[in-house]
Amino acid sequence: MKKFTLIASFVACLMILDASCTTNNGPITNTASSTGANLRLAFVTNNSSDFWTIARKGTEKADNEFNDVTVEFRMPADGTAAEQKRMIDDLVAKGIDGMAVSPVDPENQTQTLNDTAKHVLVVTQDSDAPKSDRAFYVGTDNVAAGRVASLVLVDGNPLTDIRNVRQIRFVVLRGQLFDRTALASLAK
Repeated sequence: MKKFTLIASFVACLMILDASCTTNNGPITNTASSTGANLRLAFVTNNSSDFWTIARKGTEKADNEFNDVTVEFRMPADGTAAEQKRMIDDLVAKGIDGMAVSPVDPENQTQTLNDTAKHVLVVTQDSDAPKSDRAFYVGTDNVAAGRVASLVLVDGNPLTDIRNVRQIRFVVLRGQLFDRTALASLAK
């Protein structure tokens, strides 16, 4: 449900940003909003993982709920930057007004994203390309998330024997490593 909310929020942000663009406001033109035509958006993933199932459902729901919005969902089968570039180029040629892209190779796709941003609104999601001309990034700051994440490392595989979860070797809490001795002293 959280991921769906994120996707729905993203589509709403994309529509608001697109609606705020005018032909006098830089290289991106917004013919859909100014003419009352259907707003055409695209969501391009970086691979064909099951992770994207929720995103696909969110875009399909947005496509069904908004009468003046069409959302295309694209997923590169082989997960290569070359295939993703072909998809992006095809979407631009079709006249898409804006797209959310999860770049396969952000560093090496900066030029592709910059070229695309000259024609349509580009937002990166899940995988950022901060050096590109994308409008903004939607996703998790994985470094910040890792700093606050907790991790328990155990001896033995809990899938083999659930009792192995009691054999704690280390705990990582807010970026700090605790071994058994440190954990025992904290428990006193």
